[in-house]
Amino acid sequence: MKMTKAVFALYFLCTAALLASQSIGTVEYCEGRVAVIRDGKRIARVDMGFSVENLDQVCCEANSTVSLAFLPSSGITGTLTLSEKSSAIIRRDQLQTKTSNDIFLLGGEVSLKVKRLGGADSSIRVRTTTSVLGVRGTEFNAATFYGNSLVACREGEVYCYAYSDITGIQGSPLNGMSAVPGRMVAIPESGVIASADFPEGDYFEQWDDLRNRWKSYHVEMISADPVVLLDRLASSWDTALDRVLRDAAQLRKNETASRWLESARRGGDAGTRQAWVTERPQVMKDMLAMRPHLVLATIPWLRIQDLVTLVRKEDMDRTLSDGQTVRAFIRQFDRNSRDFSAAMHLFYALEKQYMLRNDGLSPFMDF
Repeated sequence: MKMTKAVFALYFLCTAALLASQSIGTVEYCEGRVAVIRDGKRIARVDMGFSVENLDQVCCEANSTVSLAFLPSSGITGTLTLSEKSSAIIRRDQLQTKTSNDIFLLGGEVSLKVKRLGGADSSIRVRTTTSVLGVRGTEFNAATFYGNSLVACREGEVYCYAYSDITGIQGSPLNGMSAVPGRMVAIPESGVIASADFPEGDYFEQWDDLRNRWKSYHVEMISADPVVLLDRLASSWDTALDRVLRDAAQLRKNETASRWLESARRGGDAGTRQAWVTERPQVMKDMLAMRPHLVLATIPWLRIQDLVTLVRKEDMDRTLSDGQTVRAFIRQFDRNSRDFSAAMHLFYALEKQYMLRNDGLSPFMDF
């Protein structure tokens, strides 16, 4: 009887620890309209003290910003700040004793001021669709727009290299470049990295000026005729979207996946480790089918969002290669974008539940 009670107590403590590990940090500053998408649900009210969980997407609208303080369980100390019109998915993976923290910057800009806790085996990276930024105890800024990234460092070092499963750019730490105080790094969509001097003077003023000029340059490059670029992306977007939506429909039919999500919604018991051994493969087979299609759909989804804001009124009635007008395409994209977002967050919600039942480890930790 004593042994049974001891085993139950140990199970309870392990499960409680796993549930607690879902929290990555807390909001220490918030201004304007900030939202969090968690398990497919949009949380519109985010205030100071709000707990950000693993695989949450944090979104800042115009004239808004939010700062997140990392918890000690992440193995690092410091803050992450998202600027206006920015969005990022924040994740943490546990590989035995090593903790890996990733910021997937979907668009906009982030700034970090972090360092590793003494004695902790941990790391933190910022990823975009075409680059990886390895942080080595530092204070820095990173911005992304239409597949291009810009990185500047106030303290420490950020090691940057091009990498994308989607575009075929396969970089590595062996051919990257470091952003350090006085040197900034640009990673274009082509993957050909370049560095340049960062101007002397007030760091934050210089960064704001350089980022604005950098973005204006790329906006000018695609503003000449954004309809042509839309036309090039339309076909790949439609094909990738269809595959993702079919995969998402299959996931929704998965009985084990549905039980996981329902249990999470009710705040119920995650089950036993013995059950997890059987359940994980049942969910993983459908997640494995969906993951490559989700990756392939992400770039056109983000690129089109950048492009539609630049289409001029007089171009709305132009015709794309498939015969529809630009206006009709944008309207359909808005509807499809909501469906894609729902499918993406279904995947992340199930990945989160998988990690909960696999000691914090995900087979998709590089995405």
